[in-house]
Amino acid sequence: MSEISPEQLGRLQSGDRRAWDDFFAQHDELIRSVVSWSKWRFSPPTREDMAQGIRLALFKAIESFNEESSVEYYVKRICINRCIDEVRRQIRARQILVPLATGDGQRPEEETARMADRSQDPLRDVINAEVAGQVKRVLEQVDELCRVAIQRFYFAQQSYKQMADELGISINTVGSRLAKCLEKMRKMFSADLFFGEDFRVSNDSGQ
Repeated sequence: MSEISPEQLGRLQSGDRRAWDDFFAQHDELIRSVVSWSKWRFSPPTREDMAQGIRLALFKAIESFNEESSVEYYVKRICINRCIDEVRRQIRARQILVPLATGDGQRPEEETARMADRSQDPLRDVINAEVAGQVKRVLEQVDELCRVAIQRFYFAQQSYKQMADELGISINTVGSRLAKCLEKMRKMFSADLFFGEDFRVSNDSGQ
């Protein structure tokens, strides 16, 4: 994860053009990745507009950069916030909310546009959908023992005793296995470019 030196930060805050050219070149891939999330449902022209708007927002917001955070985390959060603002703008403009994509990025044929519920929060819907997709991807990568343990306990909501009886292991083994599996998943999430910082910060604060 990249860091920014006080000298580099000072050059950015003073509006040094070369420093900003280097900064945007280094983080352009991250910016384009976030605005291209399928959950936003942005058209290619909108993605380009969003990327340009994010660059301007970064230029204006650099004064508030917290050096305790990683640069990627800072850029990512501004990207997400700008995209959420655009989702809200589109909802207000159309007063129609097109349902978010399913896990595979496709809309079921029977889905139709529905009137937007003012109580709905695009931030919650979009981020929850993205996190759910990442959880699914991580579960597909862990070993079978972990996958079964996680699915039984968190999705099927089985108790330790139910799991122990059905798997033929002790209750203590169930607890130990779940703890190890969760640690494996935490490490996998920590390596994720978009959500990794959240898991690292959460883990550090608990120590």
